[in-house]
Amino acid sequence: MPTPEEIDNLRQSALDARNEGDHEKSLAQFQELLRLHPGDQRSWIDSAISLRELSRHSEARHVLLKYLATGPASNWRSLAIDNLIGIVSHEVGAFLRGGNPDAAVSVFEGLLATFSEEELSRHSLRIWTINFQILGFLGLETALYKLKRAELAVGTVNHEGPIRTLLANHAINNGWFDDARTLIVQDDDALGLRLHLADARARTSMVDIDDEELIEKAKRSGRASFRKAAWNHELYAAMYRLDGPSMEHALTEIDASLSVSNTNDRQPAVSATDRFRNVYARSFLSAIELIRDTSEESLEERSKSYLAHDRNCRTHEERVSLSQFYLSHVVDTDHIKQRMLPNTAAAEEVPRAIVQFWDSRTLPGDVERCCRTWKAVAQRGFHYSLFNEEDAEDWLARTYGSEVSARFRRAGHPAMKADLFRIFYLYENGGIYIDADEFCKSLPPFFEKALRCVRLQRIVAPVELPNMYLSLAKKDPLLHEAMEIVIGMPEEELFNGRIWWNTGPGLFSIAFARLHARAVLGPENSLPWLIPMPLYTRHVFSPQLDYKSTAKSWQFQLK
Repeated sequence: MPTPEEIDNLRQSALDARNEGDHEKSLAQFQELLRLHPGDQRSWIDSAISLRELSRHSEARHVLLKYLATGPASNWRSLAIDNLIGIVSHEVGAFLRGGNPDAAVSVFEGLLATFSEEELSRHSLRIWTINFQILGFLGLETALYKLKRAELAVGTVNHEGPIRTLLANHAINNGWFDDARTLIVQDDDALGLRLHLADARARTSMVDIDDEELIEKAKRSGRASFRKAAWNHELYAAMYRLDGPSMEHALTEIDASLSVSNTNDRQPAVSATDRFRNVYARSFLSAIELIRDTSEESLEERSKSYLAHDRNCRTHEERVSLSQFYLSHVVDTDHIKQRMLPNTAAAEEVPRAIVQFWDSRTLPGDVERCCRTWKAVAQRGFHYSLFNEEDAEDWLARTYGSEVSARFRRAGHPAMKADLFRIFYLYENGGIYIDADEFCKSLPPFFEKALRCVRLQRIVAPVELPNMYLSLAKKDPLLHEAMEIVIGMPEEELFNGRIWWNTGPGLFSIAFARLHARAVLGPENSLPWLIPMPLYTRHVFSPQLDYKSTAKSWQFQLK
């Protein structure tokens, strides 16, 4: 049996190891303390903290649950509860980001079952916050949101602090921008929320927000992520003006922000979107001399100019840059606004069929979980199909012949195969194509009505047409345009590794821009209806799946 002095020395060594960041050593020593002295309440908590620091959150939760199930009431129990709520909050967030709400609910219910009524009451705010996150993901939070907003309005709940931040972020994510403005206090502490609101409005409207004071304050912030957000806005504004030097300066400042490690930001230094924005901006810069400023022209003149310049582009990438520049200058016109859902008075319908693609016959568990959500909503009168690579190639050969199936086979990367398949399949059959990694949280109204619609929004380019959700008619003119481009592109250009440009949002941006310009100038086929970003993300989520950190992700092919 060790002496009290030996136990104290071992504990001090474990604490020193934790302070030095050696959490493996600290965990081993705290576990040794528990082996030597099972009744030592503090070591249970310290072991869980070390596990948490090693990102082994599930194990940390189980250690604390085991302690709370047997440990006596004490100050150590209160500390264990504090740590457990924090760990569960992290786990719930991770499960929701991964598109696994069932696991999030299970962990949360386990937390509730552990506490006494008095403990639930004492920690009600933190528990409410976790519950609200889950309900928000499932689209079931409306009553709670309205109740808490009402309490804020009459002063029952403090307007400051975590509740305000939580509700403001929720309002922003759902596109309730007036609500968000009411919730955001104009002070330095709310700078992050104000930037989030400005970014969400820009992503939704695809028009930069004119708030110089906010942008300048963010540029001077000590937070690298705030500075990056400000310079992102400057980058898009420079693209809109065709101002190459200002674009270069903004890119330099963005790179500087990304290179700074700031633990307060609590996010990866460089995301896939950050990397791709840089690649896209460099491509845009290389084409900038070929694009003419048409901001003073009428819509008809601008459309004529676009079609004329489109014919003179030397490369596909130049067409992408030209088309997205054109869209950024027409997106705020009535011609586009009138096609925005939920204005569905004259919206066309498409065949009630869902189609998805995954290259292998066996789906990873997290991808299968996403597909399962669409299989569930298909029970509302939709036919559901999931194609793998072999099935898709066979279908293309039978339907379009060997030339098209050979192009599909040569595509190589699964993302490009999925891009090609959706174009040709929907053109022949019509229906709704949804990426296999999209998670249906709740039934979208545009889906239930099978409306002919696509997304148009800012993700990386100032305006782009992302192709993860396409609800289009058989022989749809948008698909016809995309198909003609793909078939006519030389193979050395099509298969140069530029997937986003050649078969993804770049391709669909060209097709949509051409369709729009022709519709402006004459009685062409109508444009699809457009899904505003908040309407889509309210119902459909893009989870952080395991494959996205592997070569199966198209973003690993960035060039």
